Amino acid sequence: MLHAVIGLLLVVFVPIIISSNREHARNLKQPKIERVAKVVDKRMNWLEDSSARYYYFTCEFQDGSREEKKYPSQNMVLYG
Repeated sequence: MLHAVIGLLLVVFVPIIISSNREHARNLKQPKIERVAKVVDKRMNWLEDSSARYYYFTCEFQDGSREEKKYPSQNMVLYG
């Protein structure tokens, strides 16, 4: 029984881990694009019963387009 459970866990989780590593490697190969933007809106989402916080910033670029970016709290840096 224990071997069946361990086998099932391996069958489920190993492909997930492999695919996330592939996606991360693919993202690292992409060129970095830097654009000038102004933050026009910001908000925070705090998950209930958790210490996880996510910060969202809406950026407006020079061409007038807008995009929302999400950052986990552990990646945040305080700006004055």
